[in-house]
Amino acid sequence: MAAGAHRIAAAFTGDAKHNAASGAASLTVGAGVKPTYVWLYTCKGTVGVSSESVSYLYEVAGGGTLLPIAGRTLRFTAAGTQISAATTASDGKAVLWYVPATAGTFAVLSVFDGDAVYRAGSAAGSLVVAVP
Repeated sequence: MAAGAHRIAAAFTGDAKHNAASGAASLTVGAGVKPTYVWLYTCKGTVGVSSESVSYLYEVAGGGTLLPIAGRTLRFTAAGTQISAATTASDGKAVLWYVPATAGTFAVLSVFDGDAVYRAGSAAGSLVVAVP
């Protein structure tokens, strides 16, 4: 069920032993109740050469145990602009492949927006791109 307010209603038309009845209630579902941890590994790149950044999405379980979360989307941004999105695999890993066009050091962010099960999270890093 999506986060937000929902109206729940039920009705029984009755039978030979029971009278008809109905009722309704409001239910508010909070966004993501399970805490998450996003980890971002950014590597060095070279202008014009295919490179990768790797990010992982984990549930923070009891005792601080990290459990991989599969099938969720991580968005990748560089210098404040979204450049791609990737879906996490069974090990929680999402990979961004890119070809840097400019040399320099760039702020990179991996973002999980959260959902009805898991809280939002993000991780930041730097991407250093060299001239070939």
